[in-house]
Amino acid sequence: SEFKPVLYENGEPLEIRLFNEIQQDPVTRVNDEGFCKADEVGIYVVNYVNDAPGKLAVSGNQGDNVKFTLDESTGSWIAETPVYYLDKNTKVDIYGYYPYFELTDVNAQPFEIAKDQSRDAENGKLGGYEASDFLWAKASGISPTASKVVLLYNHIMAGVNVTLVEGDGFTEGEFATL
Repeated sequence: SEFKPVLYENGEPLEIRLFNEIQQDPVTRVNDEGFCKADEVGIYVVNYVNDAPGKLAVSGNQGDNVKFTLDESTGSWIAETPVYYLDKNTKVDIYGYYPYFELTDVNAQPFEIAKDQSRDAENGKLGGYEASDFLWAKASGISPTASKVVLLYNHIMAGVNVTLVEGDGFTEGEFATL
């Protein structure tokens, strides 16, 4: 990006650092935070304007869909491209989602649930279950800090209505035997 951060007194910009955690009982994932090695989240950083929250957009934010990847060996989230605070006074809202993909709309993004959720992860692609779990987080009014900002993710796909239709994934007569 062409963004040039305002330098601090020591001559260095202040990078935004994150700690991502899923708000859940850790029964299905490897660690207590709910994320596993090489999980990727998408992050948007929106500056406040005149002490009021800015408006989230697909592009033109302080950070636009920046991919953060979990390095499980260090427990750190590594940004594909570093994101910096605008200056030492401007607050931000930070939005995160999982799994990472290219967003086309921040208000109504299409999301498809895998028909076969038993498919295992392979070749760098998520398994059917993980690819079907959409998580979302927001941290509001964050003042520039050298500390990690905690994002608590919630499952958004809970309460989804699923309609099973005979002949679409199920053979004729299969419903009768269930």
